[in-house]
Amino acid sequence: MCQVQVNGKVVEMMIDTGASVNLLDEATFHRIDCGNKLLEHAHSKIYSYGFDTPLPLLGTPSRTITSSSNSTTTQLHVVKRNMGNLLSYNTAQKLGLITISVNTTTVTDVNKNSPESLQEEFECLFGGIGRLRNKIVRLHVDPDMTPRQQPHRRIPFHVRGDVEKELESPEVQDYKRLKDEFSVYNGVALRMNRIFIPLTLRSRAVELARLGHQGIVKTKQLIRDKVWFPGIDKLTEDKVKKKLSLVPSSDSEITTNRTSSNVHTSQCTLKGSCS
Repeated sequence: MCQVQVNGKVVEMMIDTGASVNLLDEATFHRIDCGNKLLEHAHSKIYSYGFDTPLPLLGTPSRTITSSSNSTTTQLHVVKRNMGNLLSYNTAQKLGLITISVNTTTVTDVNKNSPESLQEEFECLFGGIGRLRNKIVRLHVDPDMTPRQQPHRRIPFHVRGDVEKELESPEVQDYKRLKDEFSVYNGVALRMNRIFIPLTLRSRAVELARLGHQGIVKTKQLIRDKVWFPGIDKLTEDKVKKKLSLVPSSDSEITTNRTSSNVHTSQCTLKGSCS
């Protein structure tokens, strides 16, 4: 709990670093505003953690909150009845009531046998989904228990910026644009009637489509008939071009063979027969 001033009057509020809004109960609001100011209608719904029913809101006024060191003007959500007062993470940080710090370390001497070094050296063993070979894992689940869905866990504040940035990436935007075309059948992810290929298997899928040394156009036709993933055309073109660049040129041999054949044909024509 902490004490702050709202409209010049002392109010006790609980700091919740997981909250994104400020809450003020009805009794506290009437005490600091003397019930003379009209409330602006609340246009949003607010839910308590783990509940499906929204809180009964009276309105959302903007008020100045002052601590011992700082002051800020922010929006308050007034809730019916005496439910207590809540201060959000952002407001508490602006008022200087909390500070978030991240511990960092600097590595000066890397041990070759450290887990980090081994993971970097054998990346192929530690990357991807992976699986436990030759081992069947049994999950002991009570069949009499009713399945229960747990509420979504909130994203920690210190990584929200990274998550929002990732959601704006081109690949994620492709998924959002095509979300109505995805489905799951017998445990297999599909886009329409094509199998969705995860990141770790995409190169392998292109290699399989190019069996028989197909060209770029033919390989793209074959792979697009069966599977899909973002950037499928570009990856296919890059892979095929790379393979073609590694094949030695045989133009000189073809030219030589063709010339020898022409000479042999001319000799047969002049002699009237061919051995």
